[in-house]
Amino acid sequence: MKFSERKSQAFLYCKESEQIADFLTYIGATKHSMELMNVIIYKGIRNNVNRAVNCVSANIDKTTRVAGKQMRDIEYILSVEASTKKSLLSPQLREVAMIRRDNADMSLGEIGEALELPISKSGVNHRMKRIGEIAEGLRAIANGKQMGN
Repeated sequence: MKFSERKSQAFLYCKESEQIADFLTYIGATKHSMELMNVIIYKGIRNNVNRAVNCVSANIDKTTRVAGKQMRDIEYILSVEASTKKSLLSPQLREVAMIRRDNADMSLGEIGEALELPISKSGVNHRMKRIGEIAEGLRAIANGKQMGN
């Protein structure tokens, strides 16, 4: 709060709504103070809900993007395997890849639980990163061959 005086008039500046509500209570305008506090509470709840929704939405967007990349990597590896008739994934990576391919909406934790020998979310993430590295390596080889033609 700031107090100021101009031309023999006193001014009180309040920026924060809680201070304004306190002032209204002090001068006896308790009904208006309660109305202001209700507005403050409503805005606070609405802001918290908006933040939570934005956070969930951002997480869904990120999860969808990552799952999409994983699916593209898996499909690429499988197409290279089909054309070369070589297995490029270890049995552990293949199991994770097949579950991801068949269940695009599963979380990493759910994939880990669906494995024959369940592993943690972190373990699935590590395997998915390894699958991504294999796909990137294959793409780099393919791009090198195309440039060398």
